[in-house]
Amino acid sequence: MTSQEFEASVLAKGYRSTQHIERAAGFSMGEHQHPFDACALVTAGIFFITVKGVQHSYTAGDIFELAAGTLHSESAGPAGATYLAGRRQVATA
Repeated sequence: MTSQEFEASVLAKGYRSTQHIERAAGFSMGEHQHPFDACALVTAGIFFITVKGVQHSYTAGDIFELAAGTLHSESAGPAGATYLAGRRQVATA
């Protein structure tokens, strides 16, 4: 999937515009959560997301989704990681 195809896909699902994110080698962010749904296409390197103690790895061409409120940690591989990410706001009660 190209970056343009990914962007069209997430916009059709109600995500706002996408943004290019770069994470340096050794990047690590401890457990946290987001108030939005996230969907991203990894474009280079390797990116790790850990949910409930299970680590998932994503490389160029992989897409990951994370629902709003999901407690997780993130890190980048030894060469860092870049990805194209979309955010979708979640309605609050």
